[in-house]
This record gives sequence, structure tokens and C-alpha cells, in this order.
Amino acid sequence: MPLRAPSFLSPEEAKCLSPENVADIFQTNISSGLTDHQVDKLQAEYGRNELHEDDEESLFSKFLDQFKEPMILMLLGSAIVSCLVGAFSDAISIILAVLIVCSVAFVQEYRSDQALDALKDLVTYHAKVVRNGHVQNINAAELCVGDLIEINTGDRIPADVRIVDQVQLTINESLFTGEGEPAKKIVEAVSDNEPLMPSSRKATDVSGCPNIAFQGSLTSSGNARGIVIATSHNTELGKIHSILKSLEEGQTPLQESMDKLAKHISILSFGIIIVIFLIGILTNKSWLEMFTMGISLAVAAIPEGLPIVVTVTLAMGVTRMAKKNVIIRKLPSVEALGAVNVVCVDKTGTLTQNEMTVTSIYTPGTPSEHSDTYVQVTGVGYLPRDGGLYRRPVQDFSSNSKHSQTRVNVEQPGQESLRMLLSIGAVCNNSTITHDGQLVGVPTEGALVAVAQKAGLTREKEIWNRVAEIPFNSTEKWMAVEVQNNMKGSRPVYFMKGATETVLDKCSRYYMNDENIRPLTDDVRERITRVSDKFADSSLRVMALAFGPSLNTARNGEPATADDDMIFVGIVGIYDPPRPGVDKSIEQLLSAKVKVVMITGDSRKTALAIARELKMIPDENQHQSALDIGSPRTARAAQANKNRNFADPDDHHAMGPRDLLHVEDFRERLSDVCVFYRMSPLHKMKIVQAFKDEGYIVAMTGDGVNDAPALKLSNIGIAMGRSGTDVSKESSDMILVDDNFSSIEAAIEEGKSIFNNIKNFLRYQLTTSVSCIGIIIYCTIFGYPLPLNPMQILWINIIMDGPPAQSLGVEPVDEEVMKCPPRDTKKPIISSRMIFSVLLNAVVMMIGTLYVFTSEMEEDGIVNSRDTSMVFTTFVMYQVFNALNCRSENRSVFSLGLFKNTAFLVAVGGSVLGQLAMIYLPFMQFIFETEALSVGDWGLILSLTSTVFVLEEVIKFFGRFSEKKD
Repeated sequence: MPLRAPSFLSPEEAKCLSPENVADIFQTNISSGLTDHQVDKLQAEYGRNELHEDDEESLFSKFLDQFKEPMILMLLGSAIVSCLVGAFSDAISIILAVLIVCSVAFVQEYRSDQALDALKDLVTYHAKVVRNGHVQNINAAELCVGDLIEINTGDRIPADVRIVDQVQLTINESLFTGEGEPAKKIVEAVSDNEPLMPSSRKATDVSGCPNIAFQGSLTSSGNARGIVIATSHNTELGKIHSILKSLEEGQTPLQESMDKLAKHISILSFGIIIVIFLIGILTNKSWLEMFTMGISLAVAAIPEGLPIVVTVTLAMGVTRMAKKNVIIRKLPSVEALGAVNVVCVDKTGTLTQNEMTVTSIYTPGTPSEHSDTYVQVTGVGYLPRDGGLYRRPVQDFSSNSKHSQTRVNVEQPGQESLRMLLSIGAVCNNSTITHDGQLVGVPTEGALVAVAQKAGLTREKEIWNRVAEIPFNSTEKWMAVEVQNNMKGSRPVYFMKGATETVLDKCSRYYMNDENIRPLTDDVRERITRVSDKFADSSLRVMALAFGPSLNTARNGEPATADDDMIFVGIVGIYDPPRPGVDKSIEQLLSAKVKVVMITGDSRKTALAIARELKMIPDENQHQSALDIGSPRTARAAQANKNRNFADPDDHHAMGPRDLLHVEDFRERLSDVCVFYRMSPLHKMKIVQAFKDEGYIVAMTGDGVNDAPALKLSNIGIAMGRSGTDVSKESSDMILVDDNFSSIEAAIEEGKSIFNNIKNFLRYQLTTSVSCIGIIIYCTIFGYPLPLNPMQILWINIIMDGPPAQSLGVEPVDEEVMKCPPRDTKKPIISSRMIFSVLLNAVVMMIGTLYVFTSEMEEDGIVNSRDTSMVFTTFVMYQVFNALNCRSENRSVFSLGLFKNTAFLVAVGGSVLGQLAMIYLPFMQFIFETEALSVGDWGLILSLTSTVFVLEEVIKFFGRFSEKKD
């Protein structure tokens, strides 16, 4: 044994060594793992299992980057020209203005980076490691070489690992090989000249290492244990880390469209500015004055801050969502949330609590139905002391029905079938329950372990030694283990659990006791099926259990025969209560014309029962009223479906796997269906694609490795934070930390609010730009002196287009936003209604400002400091009232609440105070060429500028009245 463990072992070396040799090299125990002392020493010596990023750019460097913007360079050029002609006060003022603009932009960018970095820290990956003989769930960054880890289906491999034990393990290594077919893994050592495995045709290092699991690859099926042989940059993934780092997140469609908008407005503005400059030169005005005015006008007219504001608004929205247990992994998903009109959701753990409890058990007796055994299980959770097994009435299958006072003892004669059923459930199982009632594993399996412990069966896995396992398959819906009784030394048998119809197809007999195993006749099959259906009608998930010496089934899909010798034992009903508040969230989404679709692997009856409990199935007179949002084709299909005559009315709302085979009928019925039952992950892709083809914006939830394709295919992939596998989280756009469906409603609400806030900001800034340009053009064309000097225009740009405009981006969520249908992503951001509002308000502001200007000029025919002070203050106060208008496109500011947006009040109040300083402070009067105004002047200004607010309120009132009338 070496004196110290190496920092890593290459895959080429590790694959040639036995598991015992690898354990010796790293001084670890192949069954109990490292000790805490060894871990501390290794972590101190070799560091954390992290791929470090490049050194972050300094804050000073980021601040200097703000001066590279074209508009800032133009301002600096104007300041330099001012210095050359001796206008030092103008140059100093412009430089101060530039510093303010760059400082604001820097702070905004810094806050955005901090918000996104905080969210990245929330999305961490974990690993199950064996240390000191105990399984621990730790952050993957805490792993070190020599650690013994457990790998399960859906896990992302946290480091390079030498497999030491495995059951049906396959791993997707496409990250390295480019091959989509998962690679089968083995335990045995291989030699360097060993031929590649049959499934691998590319002579790559990875494909030539069948006993190594590589960091970053994804577990497709099975489970295993392995020893960590490399971490951090010593892994294969570390070698290609530089390539992965180059993959940057692109702009969102919203950001791209707004950048294009800014570009088009900029081109138009520059064209207008050039015309103004040429007109000024032709009219013998000072070229320096016109040049400076042109530069200042460019700053006022060009919405150069739009991309920054969009990013900040989105980032702040992401932060707010994190507080609501929603982690946004990809920024583009924020804007798409407001457009989602279909939510495809898993039932278990999202709509329900994912706290499975066996509540009902049935085992068949003699051919007489009266000899069957019905048992009710009490208690909730995984502590065996919380509940017991009792006889129950034959005809009552509800989860909350009363039981008899007779407690069942499975060790007594006559209870052999019940004991066998509980043993199968406990042994055909990969989950465990800790002493304090904490589940380690899958909730469905945890329910089977818990019910066995409630019956006093706590040592079943010691009695039955597991030989092999056939993992659960989501397509076939069953799992089996090969076991041998350690007490009796009998030959191996198979324990099996799965869907009732699947297990029945594999069985030829049923079990009463060891001496009484009867043929599984059609009558008994029908009786079992009838009980299974009644369980499902009571919102129970149904699972059947069986055992036998062989899992062979007859070919061509025919039922099993006696030669196959699988023996049916009974069924259990597992209850998973709906999450509190989910029904209200679904009702809220439906009222907002967002279709909610449940996709589940449960039976038709169970799925429909849960859907009714959650009020997903509409009344007949409503007939899925939330579906008016689809394309014309979907609307026609919905109307046609109303005239369909189904044998079962529930066929309007439910579909199974066979229904998906009839493509045209399947797509036509999409408008009505809200329940898809017996679905596999492959079916989810087909469902999502069908909805997208019909013009819907689809959000899809998932938690398993096989859900990843559907998550990526959907517009918004939503992974589960608690139950979700690593691969599902990596494929998602957002993660529900608490796995709660109500969080989806909150995210959609936030997404709608974010988009509305961006539109409000855009409306405000465009109004300012259009009115400012209009005033300058009018004065230039008709020969009037310029009403605003360059410093005043800069003040308007810095103050009025800064904090007040940006505070519109943090407007709180409007409680009525969920009453509006999802937005149409095909329509442009600037709607005809926005154009009308911008032009109308801009014209009103131009007329009022020019009226004040011409009225003041008539006294002496020249522009003095009083004239510019009146015009300057008038224009600023127009912006204050216009900012109030832009808080909402439809609602009155009085219904929104004057004091609801604190940031807006502070920003507007600060701007007004700043304007007062411009007018009344002597040194500010010198810089901005202003003078004090009287109370009468303020009366005129306020009465005039408030007209833009009154006019908009009247338009909103009639708009709301018209909508109610429609």
C-alpha cells in the first residue's frame, strides 16, 4: 500500500485493475468507503471537485467598459470640442454628465451579475457517497479521490469513477463519443488490447473503458457503486472544460428585437440630427452650438439604455422568482413565461405531495368472492409506529373509509398471502427508511417498505438475498428482482411488482399459501381487475405483486401459461394527496386561458379521479372554455369535438397510448383533452410536439432522465428541484425548488408582469424621445431659437430617462395580470395601441411646451434664462405626469395605488427635487442657465402639463368600458 494516495488515476490505468487493486491504491474500503480523517486530508491536499472559471474581470475594468459605448464617445468628443473653443464650463458639465451615466450603467450591470451569480449558486449538484460505512448525500464539489459513491438512474456522474458493483448499468456518454446509444458498463477489469464492446464502433478512449463512468455523463438505467479515481481538472471532462466555457448564453428574442428597435430608432435619429445640423449651418447659426445640440439631441433621442434596462428587469424578475421557489436557469425563459398557454404537468410530486402511503390491500381467495382479503392501512408518512393494518369493508375502497377494530397479524395462520405480498413489496425495492422516518429513495417504493414495517416485517431484505435485478422500465411498467431465501436455502425465485394488467399477463396462477396455489381463471382475473378499477376510482395508484421461478412470457404478446409459473399474490392501493392550493392555482390558470394538461403513468381511472379532485375537468356547459387561445385550426377542432358522440363522456377529456397512434384524430382532440394516462416519456415528446404544431406555447414539467427530450422540446422546460434527476435539471429552463405546481402559476404571473413592465418602460422612453425630437425639429425648421440648451437636454436624458423610466421596470405584479390571456409572440412589441399612445402624448407635450416657449418669447423676441426655465420645467413636468401614465397600459393609476411602487416614488420624487435645485440653487442656475420661477408660473406649468395625465386617464376609462361591453 502506498504511503499517500495519488491525486488521480487515469482511466487507461484504472480499467486494467480489479476493484480491489483500485481500492488499495487509494487506501479506501470497497464497502465502507473513506474515513472522515482521510477525507479531510485529501481535500486539504487536492482541493474541491470543481472546474474553476477564468479570473473574473475587475470592477474597475468593467467600469471602463461603460465608456466604450458609441453615445458616450460622442459626448466625450463634444466635451473635447468645447475645450478647444474655450467653453470649459460646458466641457466640465458634459464630463460630469458622462460620469453619472456610466456610473448608473455600471451599477445596473453589477447588480444584474450579482443576481445571476446568486442563482447559479442555488443550482448545485449532489452525490451519494459512502463514508465510515454510512450513505451520505453531499455536494458533488466535496468529493475526493478514493470516495465510494452510489449511482442511480438519472444521476449525472460527479467525477471519474471505477465501477466496483453494478446492476444493469447503462450510461449515456454522448458528451464524449457523440453516440446516442447508452453504453453498457461492467465490473471486470479489461486489458489495453481488449476489443471494444459490441455497441461501440469508434475507437475512443471513453468507449474503450467499459468499467469507467466519466464525469458529466448521464446514467440511463440501473444502479452501481464505484470508486472516484479523478476529480476536478484531472477528469476527462476537465480536459475539455475550455471548450465548454466558450459556450455562452445567447440573447433572448426580446433583447434581440429591442436591440433592433434601438438600432432603427438610432438610424432615424441620426438622420434627423444631420438635417437639423445642416439647417442650422444654412441659417448661419453657430456650428459649435448646432454640433453640441446635435450630440445632446442624440443622447435624448436614442434609447441607448434599452438593452441594459431589459437585462436588469429580467435579472430582477429572476431574483424575485427565486424567492418564490422558482430558479430560472436560462434567462430567455423569463420572457417566454408570459406567453405560455399550455402547461403539461406530471401528476406525482407536482400536482400531488409525492408522499405515498399504502391505504388499501387486496388478495384473492377461493373462487368465492367472499373469501377475498381486504385490508386498510392507517397512518401517513414512513414511521412504522404511525398506523397499522385492519380489516376493511368489502365494498368500501375510499382512502378515508372507516376500518374495523380487528387489527391484522400477518404471522397468524390464514394471512400467508398478505405476508407474501408485503415481503415482495419490501424486497423488490431499492428504497430504505431511516430510523427517524426519512425516506432514501423513491416514494412509491418507500410506501411499500413502510407498510411492511407497519405489519412488523423489518428484516425481509436480510431473509431474502438479492441475486439480480431487472430495473423498472417505464414502457413495460414492471420491475423484478431475483432472490434466494437465506433461511430455507431454496432455489432462486423472482419477486415482481408493476401495473395490474402487466403483472396479470405474466401470471398463470395465484397464491393463497404454500400448499394452496390455484389456477388464475378468467373469473378470478375479472375479479382482480374489478377491484383494481375500484381502487383507481378512489384516486389510488394501483400496484400488483407476484412471484415465481421464471419471468419468461409466451411469444407474440399472448398471456403467460402455467409453464412460466409466475404466481399472482395481490394488489395495493397507494394514495398521494393533492398539494394544498393546487386546485385554486389550476382554476386561476384556466381563467387566464392557460390550458393545464396532466400527463401520468397512472391508469385511466386513477388519472381521471385525480383530475376531478383538482377541478381540471370542466363542466359540460363550460366545455374547456380555456381553449379559445389556440390557432384557427384548433378552434375549429374544438367546435367539431363538441359534436362528437363518445361512448364514455370521459373520452372527451382523456387519452391513452393507443389514441396517440391515430395522428389526425389525436391532434383534433387536443383542444379538449386535459388528461393523458399510461404515458411514457416518449409519449410526452409526441404530446409536446403536437401542441407546438397547433400554435401553443408549451411549458413541460419532468423529473426523470427520460423526460429530458420533452423538456428540451418544450418552450419552457420545468424540472423538479427535490425529486428531479440531474439530467432533467440540466435540460430544463427553470427548476421548481419545492416541486409545487402553484410555483408555476407564480412564475407565469411574474413572466407576464415582467413583459408588461418592459413595455411600459419602452412606451415612456419613446414618448420622451419623440416629443424632444419634435420640438427641436419644429424650432429649427420654422426659424425659432432653440428652446433648450445642451445642458438642459442632458439633464432630461440623465434624470428623466434614468431612474423614473427604470423604476417602471420594477412595478409590482398587477393582481389583474392573470385575468389577461397569454400574449401572442408573433405580434411586435410595439403594438398599434402603443404607437397611438406614444404619438398622442408626444404631440400633447410638444404643443404645450411650444405654447409656453412662444408665449414667453413674445414679450421681448429673444430667448432669455426665464424663457428656458419655463420651457425646461414644463417639459420635465410633462415627463413626471407621463411616467404616471406609463405604470400600466390599461389600468388607472388610482386603481394601481399611488404608493405601491416605492422605487417609482423615490425616482420621480428625486427628479422633481433635482428640477427644483436646477431652478433655485445659484450654482445650478449658472450651469443650466435658469432662474427662479414664481408660484403663478408653477400654477400655469402644472395645469398645462397635467393635461397629458387627464387625457390618458380618460382614454383608459373608455378602453376598459369598451372591453367590458365586448
